[in-house]
Amino acid sequence: MVFAKTMTAFITNCICLTIASSVEETYQLPAPVVSASYADVDVAVNASGYYTDCVDKVNALRKTKGLHALTRRTSDEKCVDGNAQYDNSHGAHAHFTSGSHCGGNGECECPGWPSGSVTKCMDQMWAEGPPPKGGYNHYSIMTKAETSVACGEYCANGKCVFTMDYL
Repeated sequence: MVFAKTMTAFITNCICLTIASSVEETYQLPAPVVSASYADVDVAVNASGYYTDCVDKVNALRKTKGLHALTRRTSDEKCVDGNAQYDNSHGAHAHFTSGSHCGGNGECECPGWPSGSVTKCMDQMWAEGPPPKGGYNHYSIMTKAETSVACGEYCANGKCVFTMDYL
């Protein structure tokens, strides 16, 4: 299937999950490799932190499709950080599948990435484009979110888990 081959060649080490579906799609390839350029939606790494960079990048990508900006859900960031830490030890989406959604109903996660690379991982999620009819992927979670996003991260031994919970 051409779509599957394209998806496999394009996505690196990103995982998405939605509450509405019992299907989890996992893409595990070497990280990070960016094979698409989104120079017009680059977000400079902000000295004030990961959370602002994460939300700014989501909104810059959404803007390219004429979508409204999501608000930063600061009230859930500590929860999402904790879930990223849990997933570091227990596997991608372990917390989300056990019911800890931190107020979100869809999640994208980047396990095993170097510190400071969340925007590159998000570029690859966005590059998936719309999924086949009836399916979902990172792109669809990012574009169908209605109000907000809470970002979280956990880093150990030079590798990070970046988590974005959408509402």
